[in-house]
Amino acid sequence: PSTAALCPQAFLPAWAMAHVADDSGEAAEEVVAEVFACRICDDVMLDPTTLPCCGKSFCRGCLRRWIRTSVHTAGVPRCPGGCTAKLPVRLPARSQTLRDAIEQLLPRALARRQEEAREDEAVDGEVCYGSLQEFQEVAANRDIIFGSRLGVRQGTPGIVIGNFSDGLHVTVRFDEREDGSELCVNVLPEALMAPLPGGFRLGQRVAALYDLLLNDELGVRLGTIGTIVGRLGDVPDRLLVLFDARVDGRTSYSDG
Repeated sequence: PSTAALCPQAFLPAWAMAHVADDSGEAAEEVVAEVFACRICDDVMLDPTTLPCCGKSFCRGCLRRWIRTSVHTAGVPRCPGGCTAKLPVRLPARSQTLRDAIEQLLPRALARRQEEAREDEAVDGEVCYGSLQEFQEVAANRDIIFGSRLGVRQGTPGIVIGNFSDGLHVTVRFDEREDGSELCVNVLPEALMAPLPGGFRLGQRVAALYDLLLNDELGVRLGTIGTIVGRLGDVPDRLLVLFDARVDGRTSYSDG
């Protein structure tokens, strides 16, 4: 068992190991490449990602392109492996085991795929309108209205899928819609913001966990209720909270 754990061929099924033992050079590499082929592009996987719904693995870039295409054609992306399960826009982590195996067994094919990816990125890029990035985490910085109805509440987190075809809007998959739909929403970039730290949302009601000092004096007592109104400048872990009451009687923002 210890010897098999160190052998690169331990990653392969039995039929592939038999071929590797009999063949050599390019023929053997082709057999191995078939084992590590993406089910979408049929090439050696780049950034292999395994879906929990079917257990099959794909290039991460292929999965993202599949999602981008699906939201505009089918509405809700489904697993490309054939199990028809809903495909999450927040993909699982890359498979380190598969990455290591491909690096050991198919170094030339992997180098080719990486070079092709760099060339594609130089031509197409992944920057969306408003300097957003594809699959970037965002949040709605205002209520988003569908006609006369509330569609997405201020502060709702989501993922940027890509640019919409009108040249103005970006397509976002929000975690929640007020109508319960799982479809994406096309919004202007200025309606989005970076998510708040700690998973908090704009407009969320919170309470102080301990006494808060303002200029070395007690400003807000433990348990005081307030509303999150934003983040404190460029400080990554600070929020601006409008508390319902302050010890000094003033009505102003406090940083939590």
